[in-house]
Amino acid sequence: MMSWVEYYEIAAIEAQWNFKLWLRYLNKSIQRDKINLSDKDIETILNSDKLQDWQRYFLKQAVKVNTLPWKMTVEYSEPADFWRLREYIKKRALK
Repeated sequence: MMSWVEYYEIAAIEAQWNFKLWLRYLNKSIQRDKINLSDKDIETILNSDKLQDWQRYFLKQAVKVNTLPWKMTVEYSEPADFWRLREYIKKRALK
């Protein structure tokens, strides 16, 4: 079985110029209720020469709960919440 470190080193190469793809890869181990990467995994991945600087920075922020990169990562696989659209429709219906 592939380790998270191996997975992310391959993912970094695949997504080296593709932000959305990198986000999808991160979403595999970073979820709202749990981050499946150990501190050692994170440190090893961050020190890998396979990552671009922007990937390293985004990963470093994405493992910090409630940061914007974390929110972007966990929300990637969640259904969209169109609360603004619902509010607009509700206001229009009341007129």
